[in-house]
Amino acid sequence: ALEKGIKALDSAVAEATENRKEENAEYKDLMASDSAAKEVLAFAKNRLNKFYNPKLYKAPPKNELTREGRIEASLSGTEPPTAAPGGIANTGIAAALVQLSSDKVAPPPPPASWDAYSKKSGDGNGVIAMIDLLVKDLDKEMTEAEAQEKEDQKDYETMMAES
Repeated sequence: ALEKGIKALDSAVAEATENRKEENAEYKDLMASDSAAKEVLAFAKNRLNKFYNPKLYKAPPKNELTREGRIEASLSGTEPPTAAPGGIANTGIAAALVQLSSDKVAPPPPPASWDAYSKKSGDGNGVIAMIDLLVKDLDKEMTEAEAQEKEDQKDYETMMAES
């Protein structure tokens, strides 16, 4: 009877450990994808600000040359080449978000347009506000996931201590 109880406890501990590992992996995956999404949204918002609110646009930082780079630039008269940013659409944002789809259907043709291009001033505020709302939702989801992760870890440690 005692051996059966020990075996049952061992299997319960092994199952709890496996479940905890899976929950932790899901948490880490969620945090990575949400962080990447926030980075992409911040980049998109900055690009929209460049068009709609130039005063709020933050230009990318200038590359600071090393001493050797400054000497080379002064001798050659040209700036040394910079490395391509890479990432999603050459933004420098790591490609952590991947759309998995088996559909290889061509997109429909764009709708016909009749208006000539003109710069709009107030039309971007709705889109920028929507991006802000999406970032808030991601922050909320990340906070909830963090609290859930702490609670799950505490429950697991309590269960291990009692075993």
